[in-house]
Amino acid sequence: MFNLTYLLLSLIVLINGEYYESCIKPNHITLSFDDGIHKNTQGLVDVLNNYGIKAIFFINGLHIVRNNDFETVVKQMNIDGHTIGSHTFSHEAMEKLNGFNVMRELYDNELIFRELFNVRPRYFRAPYFSYNDEIYNTITYNFGYDFIGTNVMPPDWTGISAQEIVDFMVNKLVTESTTGKITLQHDKMINNIEALEMFIEYGMANNYTFVSLAECLGHTTSYIEDNKYGPNLNTGININ
Repeated sequence: MFNLTYLLLSLIVLINGEYYESCIKPNHITLSFDDGIHKNTQGLVDVLNNYGIKAIFFINGLHIVRNNDFETVVKQMNIDGHTIGSHTFSHEAMEKLNGFNVMRELYDNELIFRELFNVRPRYFRAPYFSYNDEIYNTITYNFGYDFIGTNVMPPDWTGISAQEIVDFMVNKLVTESTTGKITLQHDKMINNIEALEMFIEYGMANNYTFVSLAECLGHTTSYIEDNKYGPNLNTGININ
């Protein structure tokens, strides 16, 4: 019965999403952050707001469920003009999940977006970049998300210093100068707050422009506002 239901859900068609990992213009940089909301997120937002730069934060809804204070933070981030993207609900490696639980992770995070912003997320990044062709199709075809990669990802999770983070990112700018950049850092790594300010200062001094992800990709909207979910997991499936 489940297989039949999953097949029927797979026939639901929304706007197909696409894969992106760089900006259109070579001098554009979009700053992105994964795994929030975290206690360090506000520090990153404060730096961004001081410079008038709009970033994208790929969030896990479970953090908001567990800490009501984060709801206020993410709402203000949205008001400030930062984009909120989906990073699944609980940050599971998606290749380890069955088809139903892959959709459950996406759907549960949509519930957070609808409750907080009354929109659906447009931009998605997979935790650990764990996905395969079937998962990619679920994300871009069934849910209609744009799948966002990166071309600048310092190994901040190893505990490297702020200077080492910046050196890695600057090296990418210098050695791969023909493509615009979508960076990836992690909210929870405390050194990213200092590194962020240093990197912004370098970028501004070297004629780079920091832009929102929508501007980076030439999009006019940052969310899906069709008032539809992806596959409706409340229909025909017993989740208990």
